Amino acid sequence: MPPTPPQRPAATWRSSRQIYRQFRHDLKHPPPAAADGATPADTAASTHRKDNFRAYLRVVFLFRWRIAFILMLAVAVAVLEVYQPRLIGEAIDTVLQNPALSEAEKNRQLLGYVLALLGMVVVARALDAWRDYRTHGLNARVLSRLRRLLYGHLLRFPLARLHQIKTGGVVSRLTGDLEALTGLIQIAFISPVVALLRVGIAFAIVLQWNPRLALILVCLLGPMAFGSFLWIGPIRKVWHFYFKRKGELDSRISETFGGVRVVRDFQREEAEELRYAASQHALARLNLFGVRYTSVVHILWSVLIPLANVAVLYFGGRMLFDGTASIGQITGMMGFTGMLMGPVYMIVQTFGDLQKSLAAVDRVFDHLREPDELEDPPDAVDAPAEVRELVFDHVDFGYSPESRTIHDFNLTVPAGATVALVGASGAGKTTIADLVARFYRPTGGRLLLNGIPLEKIRLHSYRRLLGIVSQDTFLFDGTIAENLAYGRPEAGRDEIVAAARQANAHEFISELPLGYDTPIGERGTRLSGGQRQRLSIARAIVADPQILILDEATSALDTHSERLIQTAIEHLEAGRTTFTIAHRLSTIARADIIVVLDKGRLMEQGTHHELMALRGRYWHMVEQQREAFGE
Repeated sequence: MPPTPPQRPAATWRSSRQIYRQFRHDLKHPPPAAADGATPADTAASTHRKDNFRAYLRVVFLFRWRIAFILMLAVAVAVLEVYQPRLIGEAIDTVLQNPALSEAEKNRQLLGYVLALLGMVVVARALDAWRDYRTHGLNARVLSRLRRLLYGHLLRFPLARLHQIKTGGVVSRLTGDLEALTGLIQIAFISPVVALLRVGIAFAIVLQWNPRLALILVCLLGPMAFGSFLWIGPIRKVWHFYFKRKGELDSRISETFGGVRVVRDFQREEAEELRYAASQHALARLNLFGVRYTSVVHILWSVLIPLANVAVLYFGGRMLFDGTASIGQITGMMGFTGMLMGPVYMIVQTFGDLQKSLAAVDRVFDHLREPDELEDPPDAVDAPAEVRELVFDHVDFGYSPESRTIHDFNLTVPAGATVALVGASGAGKTTIADLVARFYRPTGGRLLLNGIPLEKIRLHSYRRLLGIVSQDTFLFDGTIAENLAYGRPEAGRDEIVAAARQANAHEFISELPLGYDTPIGERGTRLSGGQRQRLSIARAIVADPQILILDEATSALDTHSERLIQTAIEHLEAGRTTFTIAHRLSTIARADIIVVLDKGRLMEQGTHHELMALRGRYWHMVEQQREAFGE
C-alpha cells in the first residue's frame, strides 16, 4: 500500500493550480471600471508607475556621464556595423562585376575592401567588448546604490509596516527584486537608443542606395513592430504578480525556518513541504505563462526576418531584370535586412524584458516612497542632555483607526524614578513602553520630555538616551565583545568586562574557549537562554542610557541568577528613569511608581505599600501570586 499523503491545511493551503487560476481570472477580469473608463486601481497604479520610474531616473542620472560614454561607444559600434553591407555591395558592383578592371587591379581593390571590412569588424568588436564591460560596471554601481537606499530605508520603516512585509519579504526585495533590475539601464536606455540609431543609419543608407527596396522593407517592418508592442504591453501585470508571489514565498520560508521547532513539535514537516512545493510550482507556471506570452512575438519575428530576405531577393531580382538594381545592391540589401529588422526586433524584445524590470521597479520604489518610521519635522531640536521629567498628557493610541489600545493615559515620571507597569496580558504594558521608545506615535494627547513634545525632538538624538532589554533577546552573529559594544562601539574592553560583571555574565564568558572573542552564532544560538539574557542586560549597561526600558528582563533566568541580576539592575537603575514590565513581585515591589493597567486604562497608581493598602486590583494580583508560589 502506498503511504497516505499528508492532509492539506484547509484554511491557508492552496494548490499551484488554484493560484494559477486565480491569476488568470484577475488578468482577464480586472476590477469594475470607474466613470472615466479606467479602474481606480489602474489609475492609482499608473500614477505610481510614473512616479516610480521618475525616481529610478533620478538615481540613474547620478551616473549620467558614464551612460553618455557607453552610448558613445555603442554609437561607434553601430556605425561600423551598419556600413559593412554597403561596403560589401560596393565591392561586388565596383570590383567583382566591373569588366573594365584587369584581374590584378580587381585583386588589389578587392584586398583593400577586405582589409577595410576586417578592420571595421575588429574595431567594432573591440569597442563593443569595452562597452559591455563598462555597462556591467554601471549596472553594478546602480544596483549597489539602490540596494543601499532600500536597505537604509527599510531599517527606518515603521515597525507595523515591517511586520506586514516580514523578514523573508525584506530579503526578497533586497535580492530578487533588485536583481531583476540588473540590466535595466541597458534595456531602458542604451539598447533602444542604439537600436533606433542603427535603424536610422541603415534606413538612410538603404533609401539613398535604392528607394524601391527600402519601401519594401518598411512595408514589412512597420505593421509587425506596431502589433508586437500592442501584444507585449500587458506582460507587466504578469511579472508584477510573479514578484508578489515570490516575495510571499520568501516570507514563508523565513517564517518556517524561524519557527522550525514548532513545525517539528506538531509534525508539520510534510504539510510545509507541500505548501512550499505548491508555491514553487505556481511560480514556475507564472514564469512559463510570461515566456509563452512573449514567445509568440519571438516566433513571428523569427519568421519575418527570413521572409524579408525572400522578399528582397524576389523583388530585387525583378528589378535586376529591368536594370533598376544591381547584384551588389541586392546582396547588400539582404545584409541590411538584418540591420533594419534586427534592431527593431531588439526594441520589441527589450520592451518585453522592460515590463519585467519595471514590475520590480514598482515594488522597490513603492517602498522607497513610503515614509520613514517617524520623520522629524523641520523645527525639530536635539534631545536634552539631561532627562528631568517624562510626562504622559492624555495619551491615546491605537494600532488601527478602528480600535484604541491606550485610553486617556496620564502619568508624570520624575528623573531617576522606576515605573513598574503591571496588568493582565493585553493590558497595554508593552504599548506604553513602545511609546516611550518612540516605536509608535500617540494618536491623541502628548508625550513630553522636559516639557518638549517628543515629536519635536529629533528621533536619532532621542534614541541615544534609551536602553532596552526585552524578553525576546536578540544577539547578532559575532563575538560576545561585539554584541556587548553594539550600542556604543567605542566602548573599551575594560568597560565591556565591567558591564558583564554587573550583569553576572563575566563568569560564564571567562569559561568559554575564546572568552569575550567567542563567536556566539546567529541570534546567539550557541548560548543558553539565561546566558543570552544576561548578555542583553550587559549590552544595555555598556550603552549607559538615561531612560531604561526593561521588558521581562529576568524572565529567562533561574532564581539564583535572578537575585544576582536584580542587584545589578538596581545599580543600573540608579540615576536613570526606568520603565519595567514584570510579573514577579520581587521586581515590582521596589518600584517608585507602580501603574496598574487594564485594557489600556490606568486603574491604579502608587507605591507597593500604598496600593496594598487600597486592597484593589494590585492587592488581588499580589495575593494571587503569593498563593501560586505558596507564600
